[in-house]
Amino acid sequence: MSITNQYFMYHTLFELVKNEQYEMVHINIKRNEAWVQKKERGKTTVIRFLLKQFDWQNHVKKDIATVFKRITSMRRIFRTKKIDIYNVYIADKKPIDATDPLPTPIVTTQNQKIKMNVYYITDTNEFDEKRRFLHDVNTEPFQFDVNDFSLLQYKVRIYKMYLQRQIYEKNKEIRDVFTYGKPFLTYIFLLLNLCVFLFIENNGGSMNQDVLIKYGAKYNEAILEGEWWRLFTAAFIHIGFIHFFINMLALYYIGQFVERIYGSKSFFIIYFLALFLGNMASFVFTDAISAGASGGIFGLFGALLYFGTKYRELFIRTIGNQFMFLLIVNIILGIIVPQIDIGAHIGGLIGGFLAAMMATLPYKKSVRLQIVSFSLYVLIALCMYLIGMQILP
Repeated sequence: MSITNQYFMYHTLFELVKNEQYEMVHINIKRNEAWVQKKERGKTTVIRFLLKQFDWQNHVKKDIATVFKRITSMRRIFRTKKIDIYNVYIADKKPIDATDPLPTPIVTTQNQKIKMNVYYITDTNEFDEKRRFLHDVNTEPFQFDVNDFSLLQYKVRIYKMYLQRQIYEKNKEIRDVFTYGKPFLTYIFLLLNLCVFLFIENNGGSMNQDVLIKYGAKYNEAILEGEWWRLFTAAFIHIGFIHFFINMLALYYIGQFVERIYGSKSFFIIYFLALFLGNMASFVFTDAISAGASGGIFGLFGALLYFGTKYRELFIRTIGNQFMFLLIVNIILGIIVPQIDIGAHIGGLIGGFLAAMMATLPYKKSVRLQIVSFSLYVLIALCMYLIGMQILP
């Protein structure tokens, strides 16, 4: 492939990323393929470059179909209803059997919101096709200096390094977000819950209500008499092995994830404030004896929900769909299954969300949000206290 074609591709990519607010999505230097995107006004613009010589036009059409499938599978990442694709092929010459130009734009029959414009740039039509492409993406023509071939080779290497650096920085940001902390507190809480469960099993059994009350389960009459510490201790007591196993499995997976994102200090704040508000809600809305880590675990859900508001695109691209499905299923189960303490779940979810705002994400500190979230948390906890103590109706 000629150096001038390489120069056009990588120089154009460089200009789009550096000066036109496009974002690198993918680059494969060996294959000479690169993708960039820009989101604006409810529309995502995707530009894909491929520097390759196709021998037959049917191969080009197969590649176009592959691009459509890839865009469709990535649609949730783009987060916009309308997607315009500019598929740019750069080659030394046209396919052998090429007679008529490729139809453009192409619109999928399955989804009228995805439209593709195709450009096949060769030595014989480069002026017209390049001008058409730059016009269609609303970009001013770039200045290309193609006289000194050694200079072109040097610039192509510089552009490749720059574009690869953009991908590296993007991936590094993702790694930094998900590896900020180490989950040692999660393991400590798991061990603590296990020790408490074994202790209670060996001292009367975790299914015995009298034993549960004796060792700190949430028991409204005792709380009304001043035993407020039960709002914390209840979170480390479980009723039966199945209850213990399910909660510990959830804590193991979700706890690690949240502690890696927020760090151990913030994780501690989130977990305890969430379990406290969750048990307060249980105290207000049910008289039943209850126990378990569910309030704290739902607080971790709340922390992930807050993370999604601050890193929306990253959240959707990584855990968003699975997280929302899991959260909705758990809330529905809490509503339809009488044995589940839905008050603790909802209270923990709200408490975790507000606690995450108070603790803040790394590099996302906002004093104003911390003050607002602290005030809301105190107000909700105070209202629950007054209702629980029957001071408020």
